[in-house]
Amino acid sequence: MKRLLVLQNWHVSVLFIGLGLSSVLFAWTTLNLFNVATSNFQFIAAYGLMGLADGGFLQFVEISWNALASLLLFLMFKGCETEIIHRWRRLGGTDSSVDV
Repeated sequence: MKRLLVLQNWHVSVLFIGLGLSSVLFAWTTLNLFNVATSNFQFIAAYGLMGLADGGFLQFVEISWNALASLLLFLMFKGCETEIIHRWRRLGGTDSSVDV
């Protein structure tokens, strides 16, 4: 299981697929996150504590889970991107992560 989490062991095509999928899913979850948070805020603003009791709090919990999923997708995107860039630099003969 640990071996699957190390990005250096992944084939470059799998990295590109992971990069693409995570970027699309990240965009979708953040867009959905914004829409749900806005509607939740409007609902609570209109109905106050009764709105919280009728589902505003549950929706807040769902927003939190969406935010966590969005963060994990962003981290997957950055991990795949970083590994692809490191492989590209090694292919060019430089192993430095700083441009000179």
